[in-house]
Amino acid sequence: MSYRASFTILIMLLFAGCASRQAGDDLVFAPASQSILLQIENQNWLDVGVYQIEDNGTLPYRVATVSALASSRVRVRPRSARGTIRLLVRPIGSRQAHLTNQVLVSPGETVRLTVGNHLALTSLYVN
Repeated sequence: MSYRASFTILIMLLFAGCASRQAGDDLVFAPASQSILLQIENQNWLDVGVYQIEDNGTLPYRVATVSALASSRVRVRPRSARGTIRLLVRPIGSRQAHLTNQVLVSPGETVRLTVGNHLALTSLYVN
């Protein structure tokens, strides 16, 4: 294969890898009719990563990173067939983590996650 043909194939592969995703692929920015509003209040001194856990035990899906002593709002869809949501909170720079209980939610509801200064004081409830 010539140098020119190899270079052309390489450029085509690069452009294919940079192609944009479809609008429906992103679960964080789900349409309001199919999503829930997740309100996160971080009362911890560390920034935290908030991950959504699926029922089937696959890898956690990060939905937000919230700065220390700050709040964030994000729209997510329940990633289980039963309409439940379960979150994992991991302070950045710490070995600790907190896994919430599963909560049953319906589209349009608001879920509030309050990350406590001590992770054991973290709470999750539905409005």
